[in-house]
Amino acid sequence: MDAELAALAVSGATTLVSLMVTDSWVRARALMGRVLARSGAETTVIADLDDARTRLLLTGAPAGEHATSGMADEWQSRLGRLV
Repeated sequence: MDAELAALAVSGATTLVSLMVTDSWVRARALMGRVLARSGAETTVIADLDDARTRLLLTGAPAGEHATSGMADEWQSRLGRLV
């Protein structure tokens, strides 16, 4: 993958995980679900996003800590396949 595309996937995943703990999550979830569904990604993407958010909220860890880095890696991989 090109460095620019990899950087885009990293940035997107970090932003997505950061939004999971904000009031903007409902809108971000809907937009991300549409983008991933349109790309032919698996149809369970909304459930996966909800599961990731629940896991993140259960950890109680602020954004940027260890708990979020693994989740960001997971979504980076998914976004990387998309781009």
